Amino acid sequence: MLYLNDSLRELTPMPETIEQLLIQLSLEKKRLIIEHNGTVISPEKYDVTFLTDRDRIEIIHFVGGG
Repeated sequence: MLYLNDSLRELTPMPETIEQLLIQLSLEKKRLIIEHNGTVISPEKYDVTFLTDRDRIEIIHFVGGG
């Protein structure tokens, strides 16, 4: 289970990395900022940032427009 934007969610299977989480949620890396337990993670580190039970993930989406 993970906290995603302050909501506790049970994901099956439990993703091992942020990269796997984004794939499982069908999110593209573009236009996202990911915070893992209070630390902003650069996109280059998504595949090596491992997740454990009850980690806190904040996903911030950027939307273009005018």
